[in-house]
Amino acid sequence: MNINVSEFMDHLKENNLLIVSRSDYENGENVANAKLLKKQKSLLNKPAVTPYEMVKYKLTHYNSITGIKASQLFKPGEMYHNSKGKLMVVTSAVKRIRTNKHL
Repeated sequence: MNINVSEFMDHLKENNLLIVSRSDYENGENVANAKLLKKQKSLLNKPAVTPYEMVKYKLTHYNSITGIKASQLFKPGEMYHNSKGKLMVVTSAVKRIRTNKHL
């Protein structure tokens, strides 16, 4: 099988693709993971978080806001609407779920 290098390079450019070494790729993943962990720690120090934050920053096993709203894992009072009408979840509940789900 012959590959035309010029076509291959054009394909990479057209699709905004890069070729990187495995170590560079893994270093990028490590940086991203460190940033995520830092954000998670910051959020878990707040009194409450939004379902959006729970999903976006992977605070629990839930991958959708709908799943959080429908969950039976929350006890009465652990979800509430703040003064602006935004749904909030107390972080003690998030921490409990993280512990129970080994996250």
